[in-house]
Amino acid sequence: VGYDDSFLAEASDVKLTSVTHPKMQMGVDAANWIVSSIKKKCEKQTSIVYEPELVIRNSTAIVKK
Repeated sequence: VGYDDSFLAEASDVKLTSVTHPKMQMGVDAANWIVSSIKKKCEKQTSIVYEPELVIRNSTAIVKK
């Protein structure tokens, strides 16, 4: 099982199960925080929690009961 769900997760014959997260949104949020901090509009940054997603591929078996 991998983390980050990069293109390499699907690059081989064995497709790798991986955890993905919203990379684009994380980048947008980080850029917005930087700009706000520079402009002194942001005194304190609150935490942002992103929901990861498990992308199951054929490197992981799913056992059905």
